[in-house]
Amino acid sequence: MDRWANKLAVVTGASAGIGAAIVKDLIKNNIRVIGLARRPEKIEEIRKELSDIQRNLLNSIKYETFKIMKENNIAGHIIFINSTLGHEVTKAPISFNIYSPTKFSITAMSISPGLVKTDIVPQEIINSKIPAINPEDIANAVCFALSTPPEVQISELTVEPHPAY
Repeated sequence: MDRWANKLAVVTGASAGIGAAIVKDLIKNNIRVIGLARRPEKIEEIRKELSDIQRNLLNSIKYETFKIMKENNIAGHIIFINSTLGHEVTKAPISFNIYSPTKFSITAMSISPGLVKTDIVPQEIINSKIPAINPEDIANAVCFALSTPPEVQISELTVEPHPAY
């Protein structure tokens, strides 16, 4: 992770769940972070915990990022947090509306978590005996992907809860 120290990371969905956990882990690894979120008040709450987060009012990052990086010879990673629901378009046991089809359309290096204890999951599911992982587990996967040497490319990483836990 040392090669990323003092580099800049842009994290979308940074106000809660997986995005917030990723922001905290990156900062712990001395990576500067711009957090993008639709709920800026939540970013403020995180900022109180971690003073290095910079709030940015942009709504999205376009895929032009790939082109800009290549044209300017900028080395780096763009990591999409996908979902195991995005590996094929199916009807999930709980309603996620168009969640699965939107994740299915992403075709880049991605980390696909199984069920994660976040705000998008109904509380009755989180409180049930269905195995689920924490947002911090996905943040660990992001740090793992970033810690590989430059000649290593992780194209897909699936992170699922172990049924015994």
